[in-house]
Amino acid sequence: MAPGSWARNQRIVALLAWFVIVVAVEGAVMLLATTDPHGLTVAPTIGGENLDRVEPLFGAAWTGDNAIAWSADGRLVALVGGPMIDILDSASGREVRSWLLPGYADAVAWSPDGTYIAVTTLDGANGPIRITVYSDQGSERSSWVAHDDYGAEGLAWSPDGTRLLSAAGGRSGQFAIWETGTWRPILQKDGAWTTGSSASWSPDGTRFALGGASVAVYRASTGDELWNDSTGDWGRAAWSPREDLIAVGTSSARLRFYGANGTIVANISAPTTDFFGTRMSWSPDGTLLAIAANDGIRILGVDPPMVLRVLSFPIGLFHGGVSLPGNETLDKSVAWSPRGNALAATGMTSHPSFRMWGIRSSPIGTALLGLGAAWVLGLGIALGNDLRFAFRHPGDVARTWGRADPSFLIGRALFGVAIGISVVIGLTGDYVSRISTLQPIPSFSWYGVTGLLSVAFAVPAAFVAARAFRRIAWKEAILRARTQHALGVFGTILLPFLVALGAIPIIQALVLSSGPPLVDANAALAAPFAMGAVLALGALVSARIARGFPGVGHARAVVGLAASVVASAAVFVGFVLVLVAALNLLQIQPLGDIQRYGITLVFAFGLFPLAVVLGAIAIAAATGLLPTVARIIWPGYARFHGERVMALEARKAVMSQVERQPGIHFRDLLRLSRLGSGTVHYHLYVLEREGFITCRRDGVVKRFYPVLHGTPNTATSA
Repeated sequence: MAPGSWARNQRIVALLAWFVIVVAVEGAVMLLATTDPHGLTVAPTIGGENLDRVEPLFGAAWTGDNAIAWSADGRLVALVGGPMIDILDSASGREVRSWLLPGYADAVAWSPDGTYIAVTTLDGANGPIRITVYSDQGSERSSWVAHDDYGAEGLAWSPDGTRLLSAAGGRSGQFAIWETGTWRPILQKDGAWTTGSSASWSPDGTRFALGGASVAVYRASTGDELWNDSTGDWGRAAWSPREDLIAVGTSSARLRFYGANGTIVANISAPTTDFFGTRMSWSPDGTLLAIAANDGIRILGVDPPMVLRVLSFPIGLFHGGVSLPGNETLDKSVAWSPRGNALAATGMTSHPSFRMWGIRSSPIGTALLGLGAAWVLGLGIALGNDLRFAFRHPGDVARTWGRADPSFLIGRALFGVAIGISVVIGLTGDYVSRISTLQPIPSFSWYGVTGLLSVAFAVPAAFVAARAFRRIAWKEAILRARTQHALGVFGTILLPFLVALGAIPIIQALVLSSGPPLVDANAALAAPFAMGAVLALGALVSARIARGFPGVGHARAVVGLAASVVASAAVFVGFVLVLVAALNLLQIQPLGDIQRYGITLVFAFGLFPLAVVLGAIAIAAATGLLPTVARIIWPGYARFHGERVMALEARKAVMSQVERQPGIHFRDLLRLSRLGSGTVHYHLYVLEREGFITCRRDGVVKRFYPVLHGTPNTATSA
């Protein structure tokens, strides 16, 4: 074997080994991003000393907003409101499972040992109230009519998990205590001071407080009333983990702290979004109280009682978010995590209805730095002097490599590696974009499917890009004939751009590690500008390499590279359209995370990401749409949603009913569309996620409205 061939083969083997290492590092980073993207499992407990560091982590669309319950280990969150229960992964915001409930749900409670999930639902508009107990996996364990009244929000497990307390009170106050496992009634009472709006146990399990027209405290063993606040204000009650205080939030926008014996300790102003009183949650150590308010989640200190901070979720980041005067978020429910390191909340604005707050402690920034370092340094080691020569003398690369490697096998290897690397950078861009814009993160398997489909579509697009460059760059057919190795030539030209792509994870890491995510327009385009600058530098060097081939001038080098962008993008999008058409023709319904998040295909081959970044920056500069464009291009590349969500006939039918009757509610949609409840629920979720519809609370139902030109059409239906 000739010395040149041996050196060339060594370079190819080293290049392939580098590619394998980069893919392995990307897999590790992606696993971290899909399991704990915000570092919630290691985040510190929220207290008065670090309250200023609390920030929004993510929001999710189409979850119930009536009640929230954490699992005992803090890994999952259950939400109800309407006929569904949603179980979310608390670290990523990803929906783990959901199922249909026997009626409209008002309350949910997770047992202290994590075994059971109890839900109260209404069998009719005015009751009776049904309690259904499920396993943590969603299988039904028992279901029974608990009260013949309505007002079904009072539901709580005793601290030791052996008893379940429920309360009701539309016409006459009722409460009952049920034995865990047998579900037989231990204690039942009518004529109590309660409307069933809340239930809270004392930490020792000997007493409980019920919300109502007057909040009252009872002895758990006998059901005897110990005291009530006798103010006449509708209110909800929450017993402090320290046992010394009971917080009562009233419909008159007051928050009172009572001692365990009924003595008022404090009385302060506390705005509420609910006629029945403020919804509250104590931190596990009892030092802070979170209350849901119209302008966000208010965090109060206890000694002295005062508002320390208001957490207002940036709903404007999301399609379908309802814009209200004063940027009100109308937070409805709130629940502190068992470890005290996060706050889960829901809001009455349509999207997102779920919000998670915490102190970001994510190692994603460090992991992305590692990916960028492995990328850039590894490529330098793999190609050695060849890479240094390419950057020092780009115009001489074609002539020098042509003599040493007439078949351009190294260029072909670079071409193949570039296809795989384009998918890697696209996947990285997707999950970093979701983290930066407060979106839930899909599962690792979802990214696996996305990666495989993206590779399948990127291969033909890359081949077309190479052919397009060859066709445009060489004017004379005889010159094109001399350059038979189009793939090797194009791979060689893309070498500097391939190095530049490795800087993107480093830029992403610096942004994620420097502070809060991109939640407003302030410096929103700093990262895209940095990306554009780095990619443009790589593109300039690539163009200089292209000019070094005989017969290729400066203009043709640039036009040829531009043609490769257009051709590859056209082929890629064409394949996507064929896939969508095939799925619609075959009426294939997606499952799992594909159903929840759709199909997002990433494409970053060749100079395409540079074209996207620079084009979007130009649009932003011309139109002033900085926040919107930043969310699109930082740092994701290609998503296929928008109008294509209307391709399915079933979804068109649901949308048609909403347009025909603005304000229609779920049960009427079920009746008119003649589709299954799960199918209607899913299509409403997609339509709301993509900004086609919005929803508003009207008593015990949610009403759906079409969104016209960014504004909900809330005209009354005929």
